[in-house]
Amino acid sequence: MPWRILCIGIFFASATALAHLNRSTAVYLDLNESFVGVELHIPLEELEAETHLFLVFEPAQAVAEHRAQIEKHISESLFLIAESGKRWKTKIESLRVDSSDPNAIPILAVQLESSPPGGAIALDGQSTRNFLLQYHLIRGSASGHSALVSVRSDWRNAVFRGDPELVGTIREGAESLRIDRGEGSEWQGFRGVFVMGLRHIAEGTDHLLFLFMLLLPAPILAIGRGVKRHWSRYAGLKPTMLRIGAVVTAFTLGHSGTLLLGSLGWVHLPSQWVEVMIAVSVLISAIHAIRPLFAGREWIVAASFGLIHGLAFSNVIAELGLSSMRTAFAILGFNLGIEVMQLALVLVIVPWLILLSRTKFYPLMRVLGGFAGVIAAVFWILERTIGLRNPTTPTINQLTHHPVMAIVVLASLALLANISQGRAQSRG
Repeated sequence: MPWRILCIGIFFASATALAHLNRSTAVYLDLNESFVGVELHIPLEELEAETHLFLVFEPAQAVAEHRAQIEKHISESLFLIAESGKRWKTKIESLRVDSSDPNAIPILAVQLESSPPGGAIALDGQSTRNFLLQYHLIRGSASGHSALVSVRSDWRNAVFRGDPELVGTIREGAESLRIDRGEGSEWQGFRGVFVMGLRHIAEGTDHLLFLFMLLLPAPILAIGRGVKRHWSRYAGLKPTMLRIGAVVTAFTLGHSGTLLLGSLGWVHLPSQWVEVMIAVSVLISAIHAIRPLFAGREWIVAASFGLIHGLAFSNVIAELGLSSMRTAFAILGFNLGIEVMQLALVLVIVPWLILLSRTKFYPLMRVLGGFAGVIAAVFWILERTIGLRNPTTPTINQLTHHPVMAIVVLASLALLANISQGRAQSRG
């Protein structure tokens, strides 16, 4: 009997803890030069108890029916106050019910825009960086309710959407939170997007694999015609460097162009199409590494598919939600990060490829590398079109998380292959 009582107690304790977790409202702040964007994720069950409106049953219809009352309650219960004590002007942009998870309480997502009093904006943006967040959206009707406040976008402190920074929690008995983001600088934001560009390439296995597959046959010559065309011997240092330089430059120009156009909203394609086309680019370049498809014209392929890769890069910038001026800085910083990481990887990888290509072991290594690229690309295509589980993901993640080890393995293979060939030639 005692153990049953214990189990029941644990069950109710867990249920209570879960209920308290569900009672939290998420408050996201987007700091801009002239206004602060606020996004609320409010559990509808809590809002229903507070307003005495029936909202949880058929929530979308109920919210639409009681929209005016809900907006009035939000406007009176959440606002920003300047250091002078004046209340900011706040307007509600949108209300949206999120009930996509049938096992969770429906959430009301609210978008607001709040501007400092009188519209006077300091040149350094301080007026949108130091304020009091007044919050009493849910009071005594929901014991245990709290608001988790995060800064989601703050250029001057290198905080960008996708990685919010929790700045405080408003609990029962406290109805305000001081937000002071006076520190930071424009340079810090620029440095933040530069690092983001570095990481995007370092962690973007499909982008790296496309470039690697084009570089794989770069040190060797293609001979023959038509179906008999095949990869042959080492081409020499100068032709190799010219070909690698052309591929890297063409890829850079291609993705830089669409990064700019896509970030400014002038060119847009559905993200799924872009991701599928990137996988197709890996597939084509991997097949080319096995058997020459466009030998001597790799730079054209690099530039063409670079346009597609650039659209994927532009989605990252577009999601930051920056002003026009800061978008321009973000494009520059992000692209510089991409180029620096891309150049660093080329400088680290290419010498070992050249060293390997001068040995009799390179054809096997090239073909195995090409087939690995084909397999990865095919599974990416299936994953991104029909949602098939990708069995290559664990291996790819290991390579992404341990790039130094992958480079050490490549360097070791190159050195061992040259030592082995040198010994064989000395015996001969």
